Amino acid sequence: MGASVSRLTQSQYFSPIFNTAVFDGPVRIYFSQKQEAYALEVYFKISSQLRSIFGEALNRKGPSVFVMLHPKGEGYEESFNGSDLSFTVTPLDSDYVIGVNGQLSDGDLKTLIERVVQIYSKDQASSESESRI
Repeated sequence: MGASVSRLTQSQYFSPIFNTAVFDGPVRIYFSQKQEAYALEVYFKISSQLRSIFGEALNRKGPSVFVMLHPKGEGYEESFNGSDLSFTVTPLDSDYVIGVNGQLSDGDLKTLIERVVQIYSKDQASSESESRI
């Protein structure tokens, strides 16, 4: 995880506005301190969904997911090449970065959580096939 975090902080996706983070297991959420309540809401929704599906298997080695909560209009377009989407998912080596532009609607947050679940579902499937070899 240390090398992943180092790559992230030196990438175009990281910004000085991210002065706070919350993390547990493979998901890390970076945000501005003024977004703390929203970041905790996002964190708990992602975490509870992942734990209900994967349980302890989630703690095994796999990709990290970095969720970057940009305050609306603060650096999102620059980090994600002019994207005007509410959120963007992009690979960073074997990990993933999810950039979020402001506060998401309930529907967009649900879609973001589904994308995170897809990332770990794909990783779980490849881990299971490797263990059968």
